[in-house]
Amino acid sequence: TLLAGYTTTLMDLVYLHTNGRWEEADSDATGTSINLLGIALEVKDDGEAMNVALPGSFVRDDSWSFSVGVPLYVSGSAGAITTTKPTGSGDVVRTVGYSLSATMIFFDPSPDYVTLA
Repeated sequence: TLLAGYTTTLMDLVYLHTNGRWEEADSDATGTSINLLGIALEVKDDGEAMNVALPGSFVRDDSWSFSVGVPLYVSGSAGAITTTKPTGSGDVVRTVGYSLSATMIFFDPSPDYVTLA
């Protein structure tokens, strides 16, 4: 069981930090967006064991409102998933899956990414 590395929010996009804890993913830095990704399935405090959806999972969140079939990306907002490709200098563009409906995604992060100049 892996631990939260911060106080999580339900459905945060997280990455496995080199310290072995789940931290918020963010496209603004390579170190926070290219590691193993997951989705927080619980609200936990720093240091608590946390359930995480891993790649290959189908994940539903009724607060999402994605268009069907579109690619999803690591967002520049920490912990978020977006339909908009990051565009800033130094941003990492990495797909994390595809929307199956407005509220359900197939979470399948690509091992490939591009860091923008």
